[in-house]
Order: sequence, then structure tokens, then C-alpha cells
Amino acid sequence: MACICGEEGSTLTRYFPWDRVSTDTALDVLVSASDCFLSETRTMGRIEVSAEDVEKNPTVHPEAGKLIWDLKIKKPIALNLGYSTSGPLRDTEIMDAYWHTEGLISEYDGVIEWNGEKYLVKPETSYGYADKVWGKNAGPRWEYISCCDLTSKKNGKLKNSAFSFGIGTQINVGPINTKEALAGGIYLDGETYEYNFSKMWMLTRSRTAEKRNGKKCVFAIAEETPLSRMKLKVTCDRNQMCELRMETTAGDLRRMLVGGDGQAELIIERKKVSLKNKWEWETIDVLKGGHVFVSFMDNKSYKE
Repeated sequence: MACICGEEGSTLTRYFPWDRVSTDTALDVLVSASDCFLSETRTMGRIEVSAEDVEKNPTVHPEAGKLIWDLKIKKPIALNLGYSTSGPLRDTEIMDAYWHTEGLISEYDGVIEWNGEKYLVKPETSYGYADKVWGKNAGPRWEYISCCDLTSKKNGKLKNSAFSFGIGTQINVGPINTKEALAGGIYLDGETYEYNFSKMWMLTRSRTAEKRNGKKCVFAIAEETPLSRMKLKVTCDRNQMCELRMETTAGDLRRMLVGGDGQAELIIERKKVSLKNKWEWETIDVLKGGHVFVSFMDNKSYKE
């Protein structure tokens, strides 16, 4: 599946039988299916959907179009969530869903051709991201938000900073059903501020909210530990987002919104001892974010 966001964007889908899919567990990611390929360092492939395909099965192929891509990938900065995604715990399947951001900042280099028009992709003119989600059940509602196009109120444009957050509801962790599970963090000029529900000793407190109408989608996150806290607000134009049709592992049909042109404000604070010998909050920085990636699925099912 590929999404081209924007007012004139589209969603293209291609399906493969399992006997044409090859995977290699010796590497972190290595998947190939016919002429499509994905690894940690490269991806290439094509999706071509004709008008006849759409007419025959509009549910499977909602839109027609042609997309060809060949991209090299570098992932200089990762966001590692620690033991919760480590091999031993994955083997126990203690959690319903797992999320890992190997490419908090990802650099893509290559060519994308969409409906006959070629686009050159360069690290210096694009904002890349790469993560993976896997497991038995993603929960009734979830959202992922990330950004590496950040401008500091103190220092101007940042080249080595990013944030990413993943939120899921009713995720089972062993016998415990979490009302809301949030993990993620901020990488700010070499320093990481992490907020992670699975690290109970961090004493993280989280609050989230989202509001949608026909024109805007607004997402808000507030996180606090005894040492730091942050507030994030992301606003997306609804007409710049794609709506995808998804099927859960339980067979429910769901709708997902995806966009890459959001705008964000992020406030980061930490505790320090004041001149009065008291712990007080100090603002580390206020950041503005552009090209914010958002992937959101609510808890409503629908029928075709």
C-alpha cells in the first residue's frame, strides 16, 4: 500500500499471495514479493492499478494509478524503547503489540515516479522517518506522530533533532489491560527525553486528546516524569490527509487517517534547583515542527 497525501493525492494497493512473499529473519528487515523489496538500507518496487481494476473491485482497489520507487535508506538516529521490545520479551508475547523506531531520522535518496512524473528524493530536501509495528492486536484506537523538521526558539533550524510518539488503547501487557499506553521520546541535539509506559520506574504520567472535524485534525500529548515534562500540539489539514481502509487481525474493517504535512508546537521543560533551593520547572526549549507525520485510527468499525 502506498499513500500520496494532498488534495490531489491517492491511495494505491497491491496484493501478493503468500507463496510469492519471501522473508529473511537473519536480518532486522528483509522482505521481497515479486518486484517489490524492502530492507533496512533499500526499498524498491511498483504498484500499478488500472481503471478496469477499480471498476471490477472498488473495495480492493479504490483508486487507479502507477507508482514506481527506488530509494536508498540511512537511519542515523533511532529511538530505542528498551527491554519492552527486546528479543526475550518478544518471544514471550507478553504484549499484544510492539512498536520500534529504528529510523527516528531517516535519510532517503533515490527516485519516485508517480503517474509518469519523476521526483528526485534527497536527504537535504526531505524529512524521512521509518518505524515498524507488529503483534497480535493494535488495540481499538491508536496513533503515531513523528517529526524531524524542527526549529528551535533559541537556536533556529535544527539538523539533528526529532520526536516520535506512539499511542494505543487497551493494549494487553500480560494479564493487565492498559486503558492507554503511550511510548516515545524527543531527541534534541544529542540528548534524549524518553516517556515510556512500559518502564514503570520512570513514573511517567500521560494525557492525550484529539479533535477532528471536516477541516482540521488536532492531536495533543502531555507527558511528565519526575525530571522532565513536555507538551505537544499537532494540527493537520484534513484535505491533506489520506483515508485508508484497514482490516484488523480480528477481521474488523477500520478507517485510518495518514498525513505528512502537520504543524506542531513542542514545549520541553526539566526540573532544576532554584536559587531558593526549591525544585522548579525550567523551559529547555520551545520547538516548531513542520512536515509532521500522523497516522491515526479510531475505535469505530464499519461495513462495506
